[in-house]
Amino acid sequence: MLALMRNLLFGCVAAVSIALAGRAAAFWDPITDACQPPAISGTARAIDGNTLVLTGQDEGQIVIRLHAIDAPDPAQTCRAGGEIWLCGRDATRTLADLVDGRELACLPCGYDQAGRTLALCRDGEADIGVGMVRAGMAMSRAFFSNALHASEVWAQRQNLGLWRGDFVDPIAWRQGRRLGPGPCRGCVDP
Repeated sequence: MLALMRNLLFGCVAAVSIALAGRAAAFWDPITDACQPPAISGTARAIDGNTLVLTGQDEGQIVIRLHAIDAPDPAQTCRAGGEIWLCGRDATRTLADLVDGRELACLPCGYDQAGRTLALCRDGEADIGVGMVRAGMAMSRAFFSNALHASEVWAQRQNLGLWRGDFVDPIAWRQGRRLGPGPCRGCVDP
C-alpha cells in the first residue's frame, strides 16, 4: 500500500513537473536547457544595458544579468554619422525605458563570472533581451534563438542603435579595443 501511494505521489509530481516545464518552454522560448523554473519576480531597475536589479515583495534584491545578450558598457562610445556618441549610456537608458518600475518575471539560467544571476526576463509577454536586441542596443549571444537572431537582423537592416554606425563588439571593448578612425561595424579588431 505504501509503495502504491509513493508511486502515485511520484507520478503526480512528475506530471506537474512536466506540465510546468512545458509551460515554461512555451512561455520563455529557452535558449538553453539551463534556464529552469521557478521564475524570480520583482520590480526592476536597470543598472546598465544588460544588467538589472529586481526588488521582491520582501524588499530583497537580486542582480540579474540578461542571458544571451551583450550591450555596450556604460562608458563605451560608438560612431554614427561621423560623430562619437555615448552608446553605452544610451543602452542603459534603453533598458531603463523597458524595465524601470515594472514587475518582471525572470527565469534563472545560472550565474556569470561575477556571480550575477543569468536570466531570461519578461514584462508580461515582452522578452526584455529581445527588446534590447530589436532596438539595436544589444547583440545576441545565443547560439539557438529565433527571436534573438531575427531581432538582430531586423535592427541591422533598419540601422537601429549600434547598427546605425561604427562600434566595437562589447566583448572586444572590455578587452581594451577601441574604435579606430576607419569603418568598424561591430568589429573585433578596429
